[in-house]
Amino acid sequence: MKNRRDFIKNAAVVSTAFMIVPRHVLGGKGFVAPSDKLQVASIGVGGRGSANVNKIGAHAKVDMAFYAMWMTNGPLPV
Repeated sequence: MKNRRDFIKNAAVVSTAFMIVPRHVLGGKGFVAPSDKLQVASIGVGGRGSANVNKIGAHAKVDMAFYAMWMTNGPLPV
């Protein structure tokens, strides 16, 4: 590089090219970006609702963020 301007120009070109690359190329096949995931919180759903929440949580694009349940007869199987 001859001078500072060439360095800045080359750095800008390289950084722009890095941003244009699709996310699946950088993350690999089957990678799910955090912005493509849904975070779910479940509070006191009980009974059938618990089964629904467990089924939702099994999905690859869902993160179970919080799960709170008040049980009087022991813990709920997860």
